[in-house]
This record gives sequence, C-alpha cells and structure tokens, in this order.
Amino acid sequence: MASLSTDKRGNRRLQFKAPNGKRATVYLGKLPLRQAQTVKSYVERLIIAVVSGDNIDSDTAGWLAKITDELHGKLAAVGLVSKRERVALGAFVANYITSRNDVKPASKEIWRQGERSLADYFGNEAPPHLIRNEQAEAYKQHLLGTGLRPYTVRKRLQFAKMIFTVMVKRGLIQGNPFDGVQVPATTDQSRDVYVPQADILVVMDQAPDAEWRAILALSRFGGLRCPSEVLSLKWEHIHWDRKRITVVSPKTTRHPNGGQRVIPLFPELVGPLREALGVNPVLRILRVVRDCGFW
Repeated sequence: MASLSTDKRGNRRLQFKAPNGKRATVYLGKLPLRQAQTVKSYVERLIIAVVSGDNIDSDTAGWLAKITDELHGKLAAVGLVSKRERVALGAFVANYITSRNDVKPASKEIWRQGERSLADYFGNEAPPHLIRNEQAEAYKQHLLGTGLRPYTVRKRLQFAKMIFTVMVKRGLIQGNPFDGVQVPATTDQSRDVYVPQADILVVMDQAPDAEWRAILALSRFGGLRCPSEVLSLKWEHIHWDRKRITVVSPKTTRHPNGGQRVIPLFPELVGPLREALGVNPVLRILRVVRDCGFW
C-alpha cells in the first residue's frame, strides 16, 4: 500500500496513493531503517482509516501523539490526519468545561476552582505540551503549601489529571504529566463532629425565618446533603399521608436508583416543614440557599 525507498544520500521517503486519489510522498530524511518501517506501518493504518471512514485504533492514536510536529505536519499535508493544534492551557480548560453539557452546575463550579488553580500556577498562556512531570509534582506541592484541605487538594489534582488525559486522547500532547503524581488521602476523622439535638434546636431558634429552620432540620434530622439535596427538594417529594420523603440527590443520578432514596418523615421534621409550607406553599422550598450564594 505504501512503498519505502532510499536515495543515494541515505534519505528515506514514503510513497502512496493519498485519500484524494493522487500520488503522495512523505520525506523522512535520514531516518534509521527500522524507524522508517515503523512510520510506513502506521501510515498504512492511517490510509485504511481515512478511506474506510473508521476511527484509528488506540495504538495508532498513541503513536500520533508522540511523533514530532514536523512529521505530523507532513502527514496532515497529504490528508492523513488533521493539523495538530497547539492551544493555550487556559483556553483549552475553559472550552472543555463549557462543552461538558452532561456535568451538573455544582460539579462545574468545582472544576472552575481547579481551572483557576491551574491558571494561577502555570498561567493561562502556558503551552500544555511543555509541561512535564516534575512541574506537575511541583504544582501538587504548591497546593499542599497553600493550606488547602487534603480533600480540596485531591479534587484539584484529579481535575488536572482529567484535563491532561483529554489532551492526550485528542493528540495535543504526548503524555500526561500528572501520571504518577500521588493524590493525598482525604480521610480526616478529626473533622467528624456529632451535633447534639439540643445544640441544633438552639441554632434553629436563632434562625432568621422558617426556610432556614427547614434547612437546618433537614440537614440534621433528615440527613440530607446541603445544599445539593435540600435545594432539589420540592413539596411534591413530601408524602404527608405515608410519612415518607423522596430525596433527590444530584450527586448520585448515575446510580441504578436514579439518584433517589426514600427516608421517613421523622417527627423532628414535621414542625419545621409545615411552618415552611405555610410561608411558601407554591415555590420550591429552600430557595434561600440559592439566594445566599451557596449554590
């Protein structure tokens, strides 16, 4: 399908029929024979993929990500691959977050925190293909030195690794600099605190209105995540006659149960919820969470 030849000066070249039907030549220079034969093998795979309309296999994609810009440009010139992009880190991250319509707003907000961290450390105009493993490790140490909680550092590093993995898959960089960067453990039992009922009742007495009392009651007595689950709660989810509450959890929508669970309408919840219902019988309850900027 492709022929490899060598001229008198030792320069090698590949010749083949390009996807446009014309005879094409890719000059490889004085490349060792074995490496030239490797290029020939992958070029033949690319020709088959382009002609058939199929996606290239993962092995070929990995090879494309590793070759030089010069060789990649030669392959692009004959129609075997798309022109290699060189994007700035900030622009790529911003566009990627915007494009992910399958990600919930709360998750995107966490991603944007990771976006800001990357921009602050590497700079928005940083070329991703020049970021190396030692710089990724230095970024981790930087995060640890800022006093962030281990959980937050873990999230920032997971986000960075995800971003660079996407770049690898798209052929923008050769490898992920965050591979091998250890993510710190997040278990910190010292932060676990039991809130006695008497204490939460005192706080509820000081709450500014019925909606805040409902938030506190649902969080303490119902065990709802705040703000994600309390914000998702609607009056239709409260089944007064059956003494049950259907809890919708945005964080677990991909689970087999669709992110829902049913909990008892505990006696401690009845009073605060009925009070909130009397104040706001139509609108979704707990709008105060959004109004105060917690969501």
